[in-house]
Amino acid sequence: MSHIFHRHPAIATLPSCPRPSNISLPAISANGSLSPNPPASPGSSSPFGYTTTILGGTLAELIAPLACFSYFFVKRETTGAAFCAFWFFENFLYIGTYMADARTLALPLVGSGDHDWEILFTQWNVLIHDVQIGHATRSLGWLGMLTVVAWLAHRILESSPESAS
Repeated sequence: MSHIFHRHPAIATLPSCPRPSNISLPAISANGSLSPNPPASPGSSSPFGYTTTILGGTLAELIAPLACFSYFFVKRETTGAAFCAFWFFENFLYIGTYMADARTLALPLVGSGDHDWEILFTQWNVLIHDVQIGHATRSLGWLGMLTVVAWLAHRILESSPESAS
């Protein structure tokens, strides 16, 4: 990964600008690689707290489709709301897979190099149940997606001209 940080010859000819002092430098992780996003720690000054900071990526995966769902729900657009609800539950598949990897650490990580769910499950003393929690999360995702498809099919059939007669 360190090859990414080598300077290209064309970049070396650009004039250097003073760097503002309020920008943090990339962190060096435990394995020696550079990370542009230093990990949050219990002593960090995040306004959201340590656990919420660690959950940030997962929360974003869920908040974005919920926000879109809310928009379409308020506009009473069934297809858009169903699409966003399906998207919401689809993210449970990815989150569950990531949760189940908390002990094996086999998946490639993005960001700091720390496994969010390993940190959280260790903090909550449930690391030994990572696979079960991951499978339950994935099952919830599948159940939610199937429910959304059934709900959409019901709404479409309910509004069809044949059902009105």
